[in-house]
Amino acid sequence: MQNTNLNTFNTFAISQFNEYYLPSVNRQAFETIDSKTHFNKLFKSLFTQENQLHIIIGIDSGLLANYVLELALPADSQFIFVELDNILELLNVDIPDALKQQVTICPIDELADLLNSHSNPIYIIKDKLQVHRSLAVRAQHLLEYTQLNNDVMALVNQATCEHKSSFNQEVFVEQQLINLTENHIPASILRGHYQGKTCIVTAGGPSLDDHMSWIKANKDKLFVIAVSRVAAKLTKEGVPPQIIVSIDPQELSLEVNSEMMALHSSSLLIHSYHICSRILSQWCGRHLYVGNRLLWDEADDKNNIESVGPTVTNAAIAIAADIGFTQALLTGADFCYSKTGHTHTTGTLEANLGPNMGHIGEWVDTYSGDKAETIFQLTEAKKALAHQVINLPQCKIINLSANAAIIPNIDHLALDEITIEPANCNHDELFALVDSQTMDLKKHYLYCLKQMNDAQSSVQSVLKLATSALKINREQNQAALLDKIEYKINKHHGKLAKVIKFYGYLEFSRFLSTTDSDKWSQSHVEQMTENYYEAFICVSKKLLIIFKQTEKRCYSRLNELSQQTDINALVQQWQQDNQPGRSLVWAHHLNRDLSTFERAAIAPLVKEFQLQLTDHNRYKSKLAAGYSLEEAFNKIMNLVIKKNLQGLALMVNTLKPRSLESDLAKRLYHLANSYCLELQDEPQQALTTLLELGSELFTEIEFKQISVLSLKLGQLDLAALALQQLVSLSDEYLPQYAYLLKLQQQVQPALNTYMDYLNKYPDDILVWLKLGAFLNEIEQTQTAKDVFKQVLHLDPTNQIAINQLAKIA
Repeated sequence: MQNTNLNTFNTFAISQFNEYYLPSVNRQAFETIDSKTHFNKLFKSLFTQENQLHIIIGIDSGLLANYVLELALPADSQFIFVELDNILELLNVDIPDALKQQVTICPIDELADLLNSHSNPIYIIKDKLQVHRSLAVRAQHLLEYTQLNNDVMALVNQATCEHKSSFNQEVFVEQQLINLTENHIPASILRGHYQGKTCIVTAGGPSLDDHMSWIKANKDKLFVIAVSRVAAKLTKEGVPPQIIVSIDPQELSLEVNSEMMALHSSSLLIHSYHICSRILSQWCGRHLYVGNRLLWDEADDKNNIESVGPTVTNAAIAIAADIGFTQALLTGADFCYSKTGHTHTTGTLEANLGPNMGHIGEWVDTYSGDKAETIFQLTEAKKALAHQVINLPQCKIINLSANAAIIPNIDHLALDEITIEPANCNHDELFALVDSQTMDLKKHYLYCLKQMNDAQSSVQSVLKLATSALKINREQNQAALLDKIEYKINKHHGKLAKVIKFYGYLEFSRFLSTTDSDKWSQSHVEQMTENYYEAFICVSKKLLIIFKQTEKRCYSRLNELSQQTDINALVQQWQQDNQPGRSLVWAHHLNRDLSTFERAAIAPLVKEFQLQLTDHNRYKSKLAAGYSLEEAFNKIMNLVIKKNLQGLALMVNTLKPRSLESDLAKRLYHLANSYCLELQDEPQQALTTLLELGSELFTEIEFKQISVLSLKLGQLDLAALALQQLVSLSDEYLPQYAYLLKLQQQVQPALNTYMDYLNKYPDDILVWLKLGAFLNEIEQTQTAKDVFKQVLHLDPTNQIAINQLAKIA
């Protein structure tokens, strides 16, 4: 472990509660309060929650691991402890056989594999993963634990992103089916329509603010394609976008994009087939879909514009190229944080929260030549866009922001270098083009209804065949019959079988084996087959429910068209789908006035819809963790470890205006500023800013920094005061204190301090050598010889001791 004296590190103490612990790790945390009381307060209610994957950083000298092992653990929860290598070498936590499938203790090197093994990906994609910090990690006195915390969080974030993108088919399929009735007209009707023209794609990054004046000055020349969350911002600035793009299937997408819903009469919405249904079904305006309406192949959609990800910016660029634009300008497409640490353009919830202080990302190169921080999700989107652009040779992509992350094959040009080829298409002309594509909604709904009826019939047949296969598999030597069943499924229901496997990827993945096929036993094969058909049955039943719900929705949409509307039935369906705003869509397209009864029936729904558009509390709470001061310390220490001056300066600027809010904010500001000044080779200023904090707010980390800076500046009295405090916290500082006393020419106190330490840690060769050299300096030759002989007793080949004894002789 870096910066930690190994001899101090591996010495145990016994508390008054008869608990063994490592003072170097837990200091005096267990001296006044026993471990169970500590852990009950912090963790008991969390650890007893059902169906959770718990990642716990640190085992608190083994006591936290033992605490978990003694709990009555929920059978469907998993616990993974991640600990420093040196701690694991010292401690041997005995996990009972009955709990070895539930509890794991590992070093950081094994965490990535564990997150990808067993059922752990299922916990991740279902948001059932929790990360907890042990008392030692929370105490923040060991730099190694700060680094471990950062490493764990990086792996967890990466695994979360990867698994949610790879295994999250369910939400896409479900939203696709809910949207089936609303996916009327494909976006391909616009393909090639703007050949040779220039558009601007406006995304939600900070650089949008830098270019807003230029966009407004050129709004008559520009065809504006806006990602959904900045459409309202542009409209307020007098630049209503011609096209709004939205793709996110997550339910929270409506809250994120709520302001967009008022733009239904001024902009065309182009959306993915799997867009959040709460947006699409409650959108009153014109809209076109990209991708396929159905899960299975459909002739009408084969030539549609492809649905592209992973971000809405990627999708907007693909749409721009497909509808003919040969030059697409990008603004707000930064793929990194701004120089001030902001993640989004002004006016967004993220921008209102200020710079992100909790996420620890990587630093990437920008077009300006500087570096900027980014997160894993944006890095993946950046990679996807670089690949995407290669396949769009007909469209030149130009990023207007010098502060955007560099992406291969995308150039940066200053605003005065841009030449615009106007599209000469106002909103009315675009709307007229869309309106010319007439759609017989009744025919469309009946088509959807037939598709659902056929799908249900096919899935029911697959369900019967899979049930038969499961029964046959439990009998001996029935491989031929199983082959016939599999043949029937694939021949007669091949399209739906593919849908079942795609939708239920996680369920089907359980039948896969990591064992080499040449080592499969008969029982192993039978179990795999059992898992395979159980997955077929489970997923088929789930899809059957969704198909029936979609069928019911088709009838509801037909009811919306009827002149003799059953308003009660409509209200019931809208409420069931959590689409109260659908009542406004229905009223908007109705060719008659509402009756008094109908107005009264939809009034509560209208009120509920307005509440949905204005209540952002769920999204705010989701964002809050990344902007928490509690995480800022870990980020500061990560930047210190990497000697990232730019990042530290950014943290200082971010924390300064908040330093009056709380003691924590004040402490973090002074600490970050001190480290920043030290990296700039300004040790006196670094020390001064730390002392300005006030000793009442000092923790071990501040005392340590004061001792380092004071020694560097030769301010020995101040260093002594800091080290006296540190010695009271941990014996590991005794050798440093002894060395300081030596510098102050306090010979006897220095010798006493060395001996106090060596009496406790007699195997510390390095400190014995320092003591021997000190004794030799003060001409206590015989004692020095005895010390060097002690070193040779511990290490007979120690060359320094051999040389010193030779000199003395």
